Amino acid sequence: AVPRRSILGGFHRFSSRVAGRPRPTVELPPRARTRSLSSSTSADTAAERRNRVGRAYIAVAARNFQRTSSRFVHLSESLFEATAIVRKWANDLRLVRMRNLEGFVRGRRFQLVICAIICCNAFFIGGTSDLSVKNAISDFDGQASSSPALENSWVVVIDAIFCFIFFVELGLRIVALEGEFFAGEDWQWNLFDAA
Repeated sequence: AVPRRSILGGFHRFSSRVAGRPRPTVELPPRARTRSLSSSTSADTAAERRNRVGRAYIAVAARNFQRTSSRFVHLSESLFEATAIVRKWANDLRLVRMRNLEGFVRGRRFQLVICAIICCNAFFIGGTSDLSVKNAISDFDGQASSSPALENSWVVVIDAIFCFIFFVELGLRIVALEGEFFAGEDWQWNLFDAA
C-alpha cells in the first residue's frame, strides 16, 4: 500500500487487494488525529467526537425504540387486562344458579355417556357411509337402482335421535355452566361444539 497526499490534506492509501483494482482508504494525517474539529478550546480529538456522536445517535435511537415499544407493550397489557376482567365477569355470571345440574354436567358419568354416544354416532356414520358407497358401486356396475341407504327411514330416524341427544347435551351444558360456557377454561371447545 502506497500512501499519497490528497487535496484535502488527508492521506489516501491505495491497496490492490480486490481484483487488482486500487481501493482508496482514508487515513487522517498525524496532525488531524490530535487537533479538535471545532475552534473551541476543548481537547477532544476527532476520534473522540466521532465516538460521542455515535453514542448520542445510539441513545436517541434506543429512546425512540423504547417509546414505540413501550406504547405497544402498554396497549397489549391494557387489552390483556380488559380481556381478563371481562372473562372473569362472564365466568362468574350466574343467572339461574343450578348447582345440581352443574354437578351433573361436570360429573364423570355424564361425560362418559356423552363420549359413548359420540363413538356410537361415529360408527353409525361410518356404517351408513360404507353402505351408501357399496350401493352406489352396485348401481353403477349393474345399472340398476337400489334403494340408497340414506333414504331408508331407519337411517333418518337414528340420525334425528343423535341430533336430538347432542342438542339436549349442549342445552344442558349452557344452562348449567352459564357464563363459564362462553368464557371459562374450555370456551373455545364449547363454541366449536355449539357450531
